[in-house]
This record gives sequence, C-alpha cells and structure tokens, in this order.
Amino acid sequence: MFQRRRYKAIRYQPGFMTLTSVQRPSGRGKISLRSRDIRDPPVIQPNLFGHQDDIDRTLFTIKTVLNIANSTVFGKYGARPFARPVPGEGSLYH
Repeated sequence: MFQRRRYKAIRYQPGFMTLTSVQRPSGRGKISLRSRDIRDPPVIQPNLFGHQDDIDRTLFTIKTVLNIANSTVFGKYGARPFARPVPGEGSLYH
C-alpha cells in the first residue's frame, strides 16, 4: 500500500527504470562481532562510497544512463527521465 501511494504521481506514466551499482567496489567495509553473545547481531559497516573511485564510477554510470534516456532513439517512443523526483526520493534535478 505504501508503494502505491508513494508512486501515485508516476504510476500510469510511460517510462522505464534503471538500477546501477558498483559490482566490485574499491572501498571495503567490515563486519565485526557486537559482543561475545552469539545471539547479538554482528556490526556491519558497509562503507558504501568509501573510496573516490566508487563515487566516480557511480556518477559516470548515472550520467551515461541519462544520456541514453535523453537520446533521440528513446525520444521516438516518448521515453524521458521524470523532471520531478518521486516523493521521498532524491533527485538529480536540484
């Protein structure tokens, strides 16, 4: 139900979605024990974007996707990035 309300503004709009991720990050996180008690969950510090190379590769990928999305080939089908962010999400259009 939450997702339905959240994406109501774009729900029946033509479009597409892309997902990007760094598959082999340069930054390294760590996992450690919280305590000696095996019932305690571990401490997980993913260190996402902890290395400049990971940030650079992510930004390059996002820019590439936006260039493809704004291409004339995609434009023939009316596909284009949303000019407004989805409520609750960040935006590249600030």
